Amino acid sequence: MQSCYSWLEDCGELDKKLLYNRIETMRIKSLLVALLMAATALVAVSCEKDKVEEPSSQEEPITGSAFGKQLKSLDIVSRVDTIVPVQNPAGYNELYRVTFKQLVDHNNPSAGTFEQKAFLFYVGDDRPTVLYTCGYILYEAYAQAPFVDLAYNMNANLLMVEHRYFGNSKPANDPRWDYLTIAQAAADHHAIIEALKPLLPREWVSTGTSKDGMTSIFLRYFYPNDIDVTTAFCSPLMTSLHYKPVGLYMNNESGTAEERAQMRAIMNRMLQNGEQGLYARCLELLDEHNINDTAEDYSFTWYVRNLHEGFFYYFSYGDQGSPNHLPSLNATDDQLILTMLAAVFNPYDYSFVYPYEIQTAKELGQFDYDYEAYADVLEGTSFDASSLRSNPSDLHPEDRWLYSTYDSSLLVDIRNNFIPNTTCPILLVYQKNDPWTGARPDQVNQQYSKMIINPSGIHNHDINNPAHYSPGTRQEIMDFIAQYVPYGNDPAIAKRPVISISHKMKDQFMIRRW
Repeated sequence: MQSCYSWLEDCGELDKKLLYNRIETMRIKSLLVALLMAATALVAVSCEKDKVEEPSSQEEPITGSAFGKQLKSLDIVSRVDTIVPVQNPAGYNELYRVTFKQLVDHNNPSAGTFEQKAFLFYVGDDRPTVLYTCGYILYEAYAQAPFVDLAYNMNANLLMVEHRYFGNSKPANDPRWDYLTIAQAAADHHAIIEALKPLLPREWVSTGTSKDGMTSIFLRYFYPNDIDVTTAFCSPLMTSLHYKPVGLYMNNESGTAEERAQMRAIMNRMLQNGEQGLYARCLELLDEHNINDTAEDYSFTWYVRNLHEGFFYYFSYGDQGSPNHLPSLNATDDQLILTMLAAVFNPYDYSFVYPYEIQTAKELGQFDYDYEAYADVLEGTSFDASSLRSNPSDLHPEDRWLYSTYDSSLLVDIRNNFIPNTTCPILLVYQKNDPWTGARPDQVNQQYSKMIINPSGIHNHDINNPAHYSPGTRQEIMDFIAQYVPYGNDPAIAKRPVISISHKMKDQFMIRRW
């Protein structure tokens, strides 16, 4: 058991969308044991320094599989490999790693093509298909124990697609990031759906959490007829490079009044006396932990920002399996520093998600913390919010020109016009404690769509996990989908236990590179 949890730490529990083997059922103890064993087996595929590389697999579809042969024959498909997973809790009949050949520029075929990675887990052509619109890298852990609660509940086929410019799904050369746009990514998904629908003719449901969910919304915006139901979890829609409602929400609505008071007290203590206070001790601890940062490299300004990020992560995930428990007010100075600045003392190379920063600077926008709430204790210090706001996405110097190209028009239209007025069924699920709920749209078309604010949830889509979603909320979500997708005609569904496997993620939204 200890080795399993240390694997999660070593893989960067705060850093990756890696498989976090956790089963929420009291009826199938053996499945829990099997999944914990799967976690150990996943070390070989998920803990490599370069997590983008693919493991070996069987090339060519399963012999005799009609679906596999049809899949490989599609013009858009350049390669199909079968997957032999460590665990198959959803009971998929066939599992494939698929490489799609995509246009770099869907408006100009002469710009060339790139290869886009996907996983396709097949139940049958008589079942619905759930499309998980991954907004980042599609990690191999998803293939070794494929599971999404929503697809499991529907006994549906599951298609997971890596986002362009992430992982191995990169155009060969685009130094100006010209084709990393909302519209181009949506066109990727549209091309895949269009090609696969003859093989998977039943209803399609798209889903995703955070940026994954945003990607699902964007697909619906550009191609409203591709999907029967869109379900997006915890998906912010920001309309500026300094979007204030997120930081304001964290300070005023996340958690309970007691938690927010404790946050304020901890923050005051850690900021008291400015550079001569706990910040000075933080620099000493960095040196003691052999983290090569000096006062010049790790400024007081970044110290303040990282403190806010520690609370941001706490409210996004609470203490459900997170190492970031909100510390006691009686904690020692070192305990406060090491807990609230966990990401600083466990640094990781975030270059693998740098394309996200590019997207925020071009179209997605970026949020701003409510630093003004601590103006009294920061007065007279060297804290400089303007320096953070001059480079909100932390772009490399050669890419900072992209801020001048920032265009919020699509996000404004999606947030203010499309979401409130579309007749396309869209389900938006947000969490009461999650700061990103501050970036939810103001309204939806209640005749066709629905917005749920889950009182007990964290930043995920694990609706079968009773620690995060009550049975009533879970049923509310599934009932909305059932209005448009009659998935309940499969008798196997009624016999399935309610289980959940959480892909514990430290989204790039959560704590950005420092």
